[in-house]
Amino acid sequence: GMGELLLSLLSEIDSDLRSHKFTTYLILLGDYVDRGPETREVIESLVQLSVALNPSFIPIFLKGNHEQMLLDFIYDPVKHGEFWLKNGGDATLSSYGVFLQGKPNSKQLTYLRDELTNRMPSSHLEFLKSLRSHFSLGDYFFCHAGIRVGLPLAQQSDDVLLWTRIQPQPSDGAQEKIIVHGHEPVREPVMAQFHINVDTGAFVTGRLTALKLQGALRSFISVRGKVNYDNRTISKRQVQDAR
Repeated sequence: GMGELLLSLLSEIDSDLRSHKFTTYLILLGDYVDRGPETREVIESLVQLSVALNPSFIPIFLKGNHEQMLLDFIYDPVKHGEFWLKNGGDATLSSYGVFLQGKPNSKQLTYLRDELTNRMPSSHLEFLKSLRSHFSLGDYFFCHAGIRVGLPLAQQSDDVLLWTRIQPQPSDGAQEKIIVHGHEPVREPVMAQFHINVDTGAFVTGRLTALKLQGALRSFISVRGKVNYDNRTISKRQVQDAR
């Protein structure tokens, strides 16, 4: 939901790529919607990336739990609407010009869904439906949230990949690949032995982070901007609540 930050980070990545001539993948880890005020702008930017004729990178778009909540709401607004709205769905609705007043009943939830799908460009919905749950490349396994430790990567369920907060630890022993994920907002990106967390809670902290992998080298690229609502000091509790 932080469109300006996304464009700023993509600009930094593009500048960095100008010095390279090898094939580059840009892997986005999900949670493009909710929370921030610019979901529509974020999705439109990603749609444009997906159809670019000569990009400087190959984009891979993964699904986050917030995209799953949005799709669940579209499929069954009465069953899933209340949960989605409690987790930032109102911000997504507003970005498409659909405004929520009070706690909606079943009939109103259906109305909100209908208004959203009427206002949402078909390319946005197609993009959301096309998202994959994971991507593997070299020594790394990319997903939104994490894995079930002890289960082969090929057998991980989408539910775990989108929702878990468990990451492999040294005490678990050697792993198939290093897990690169988001989902767990942190003040500083985490570079651990068996997992790397790049979620710096953009809508709360005003910081959006990417991980650069080049051979055995690893580094972070971050951009900063205004937070969604005000410039108050962000506590550890608030970062945790950004989940």
